[in-house]
Amino acid sequence: MMAQQPKAADAIVRSPTPVVLEIPPRDTTFQIIQQVLQAAGVPHGVEQARRTADTARIDFGRRPDRTAILDGITVRDALDSIVREDPRYEWSESDGRILVRAVDARGSSALDVRVPRFAVADVSFTDALAALVHAIDRSRPAPTVIQFGVTLNISGAEVAPLVITGQARAEPPAAAPRKGDGQRLITLALRGATVLEILDAIARADGQLSWSVHYDAGGARFENATISLKGRTSSARAVSANAEREALRMRDPHRLLIPFISPLDRMLMLYVQRARIQVGIELLSDNDRPSFIDVPALDLTDVPPVAALSRMVAFDSRFDWVDSGAIFNIRPKQGHAEEPSILDQPIDTFSVADVTAEGTLDAIGRLFGSATPGGGYGEGGLIDVDEKEQRRRIDEGRAKTMSLTLANTSIREILNPICRAHGTLSWSLRPHVGPKGQRTYTIQLDSYEGWGVSKTFRISQAG
Repeated sequence: MMAQQPKAADAIVRSPTPVVLEIPPRDTTFQIIQQVLQAAGVPHGVEQARRTADTARIDFGRRPDRTAILDGITVRDALDSIVREDPRYEWSESDGRILVRAVDARGSSALDVRVPRFAVADVSFTDALAALVHAIDRSRPAPTVIQFGVTLNISGAEVAPLVITGQARAEPPAAAPRKGDGQRLITLALRGATVLEILDAIARADGQLSWSVHYDAGGARFENATISLKGRTSSARAVSANAEREALRMRDPHRLLIPFISPLDRMLMLYVQRARIQVGIELLSDNDRPSFIDVPALDLTDVPPVAALSRMVAFDSRFDWVDSGAIFNIRPKQGHAEEPSILDQPIDTFSVADVTAEGTLDAIGRLFGSATPGGGYGEGGLIDVDEKEQRRRIDEGRAKTMSLTLANTSIREILNPICRAHGTLSWSLRPHVGPKGQRTYTIQLDSYEGWGVSKTFRISQAG
């Protein structure tokens, strides 16, 4: 008697960071499903359901009624929990592969498009994906290939020539040869197959692939579909025409497009760097992991900073903002943060002479009472300058010194003048609550020239 093949749905979800399902779900279910299946290590295909989010209803500050932790349970239990809470999705298993589909798109989506003839011989899965897209839409560019490893190699190289055969084959060969990079070479010949059937055949022929289909706004049609194939060491992504145009718009230095990223401070700091303004942000202790909201980017081109900040801060109902002498201060509304704020702690005198940005944080640390070991610098790329110019700006910004003397002041009233004196800095403060209720505070100074410095403090004495 042959041993029964293990069910993919019986695999256990094991993730280094908890996979959390918010209830009611936000418009991130597609990403949650992918996290579950990747954490369980099971081969799969996932189709995105119709979006429910729009910019008018986004609120980063909304908290779920409850949450469900999807770690340490079977894929079956995790997916059952997801589709119960988000009935836009349904799932099934076939021959060891999990398939998750959008319920309202079944029968009429990109996956249901029939291809009169699909044939490839001894090609990589990247070229197989290119052949599939080319068979339906010849105007699409070659898929983008990402190699996983110590270095990230992204290419949009021309597709290798495809050998089209007339030999019909219902099933892929049991053991395809392998390329030097570890990929199996794929040979398929299918007539009248759907995109779903072709993707499944490519994945089974390779043996290690999973696929996903993500839709732009406008419905589940093929022209709106971005198709991705992911293996153990590389992935290939064939973007829709709309997604390609959006990517080009995001890189256009003459347009100011800000993607919707929660929590709010990440969205704000992207705007600060692009608009070259200065802000101060008092954050909350619930340090959410970054997540992208699947709606078009916010277009702030030619929008004055006051109006732009008003629009962004409105996407988190917990925060408000004021103009504090060319430094726009964002802080929690009453009832959402500790009162009184540590930033309003009275300070008799603050005085520094010829110190760098890091030196001002050291001086603030002496007011707090103690600094935890470490701290650090960060650097990021600028969209509108070359590497040499960015290096010059970073070195100059870090070396710039300031002198300040302030009396009868507060931490908040110290941070704003520091940023004004430097000229490119913004500040943020985030409180942290430890497992035993102990509080620490991280102050970070970020320059819109692409660098930053931070220190974490523990209160031990009054100023």
